[in-house]
Amino acid sequence: MKRKLIALLEQYSAKGAEEAGPRAVDQDTLVKLQALGYIGSFHGSLKPKDGERLADPKDKIELYNEIKQAQFLSSEDKPREAEEKILSVLARNPRILEGRYLLGHLYSKQKKYEEAIAEFKKALEENPDYSDAIFGLALAYKETRRFDEAIVGFRRLIEIDPKDTKPYVHLSEIYQDMSELDEAIRLVQAALQLDPEVRLLHNRLGALYLGKKMYDPAEKEIRLALSMERSAPLLNAHFNLALIHEARGELDLAVSEYRKEQETSPFNYKPDYNLGLLYLQQRDYEAAIKELTSSIQKQEDYAPAYIFLAKCFMDGNKDLEEAEQLALKGLSLKPDRQSTILGHFLLADIYNRLGDTEKSQRHLQLAREFQQANR
Repeated sequence: MKRKLIALLEQYSAKGAEEAGPRAVDQDTLVKLQALGYIGSFHGSLKPKDGERLADPKDKIELYNEIKQAQFLSSEDKPREAEEKILSVLARNPRILEGRYLLGHLYSKQKKYEEAIAEFKKALEENPDYSDAIFGLALAYKETRRFDEAIVGFRRLIEIDPKDTKPYVHLSEIYQDMSELDEAIRLVQAALQLDPEVRLLHNRLGALYLGKKMYDPAEKEIRLALSMERSAPLLNAHFNLALIHEARGELDLAVSEYRKEQETSPFNYKPDYNLGLLYLQQRDYEAAIKELTSSIQKQEDYAPAYIFLAKCFMDGNKDLEEAEQLALKGLSLKPDRQSTILGHFLLADIYNRLGDTEKSQRHLQLAREFQQANR
């Protein structure tokens, strides 16, 4: 059992763009865009429908002011009041694009992605080239992991404005999630050709190189990003450097970079969590407990932190009942498969030490069942 726990623990250590301007859309792409809601059944500017009178300019100004009020309410984190204001505007003129977009954006902020998708599609029925709505729709598809649909939208944005780097970044994130790192790297490199002075892109490229274990080019890109001084701190750069040092076995340098990330991003739980794992490997249980406890305080629903904190209590001959409660808490948060296996092995060991053979055997069996699953 001990060997299995150690093995599980080890798994946790660590061309240029064309000129700006919309391109022509071929028929196959047009059909795909229509099917996914990125464009309506027609192209053209917003015009009155048959029998529909032109809006009074005074009415437009009034509705515009109400939309601005809704934007303010949304920025003040008052979603209900903002939604009521937008719906009032759309009830009087359902074809106001900004209203549709703002309502979709408001729903996305509340993670009501299906409602957001519906609103963005309504806006695109009126104006197929409304880039804000295309972006909102693609982002909603991305957040719901409907990656094929999201890719179509972000590529459409590149066609509309080839010099905008944001679609490239979102596409790279999608391909990274799909484990297609080469394509993710190509997209970030294309974005850097458009704007080589964006330090976020250099840091992102370094992180992707890190994912391919290309440590030297990864470090080069991240240090280049850090050398570009800006008023705001660059988040995750020191974290990425720490991962590089950890992969090389340079643990003291890794600790130093994690400490820098803690200073740069004091609300980020990840450097605390990784430091906890490093100290646990070094059997510095007090330091590990401190860092893992800090990570939980910053991210209360991160299950692996509870499970490894339970391991610290068990391996460090601390309170076994506290270790039991921590492991149970971690499992209750429905962690990933590896953390689940480790949690059950820990509980099997804890209950064995507490003399509860029945519970020990039950968790040992559960751990083995999860090991066999999905093989």
